[in-house]
Amino acid sequence: MGLLYELIVDTEDGTTTVEMESNSKEEALESAQELYPGCRLALVSAEPGEQKG
Repeated sequence: MGLLYELIVDTEDGTTTVEMESNSKEEALESAQELYPGCRLALVSAEPGEQKG
């Protein structure tokens, strides 16, 4: 089971949030960039205590 992250996506139409599960923050960002190319992205840990790098 992966870690749960909150992805904040800034598009031309506005800002939205999406929950996603991933094995690491790096993997989550890579997946997000593939799903939302050209958009500004921010990734936040949705699980308490997962504030690492």
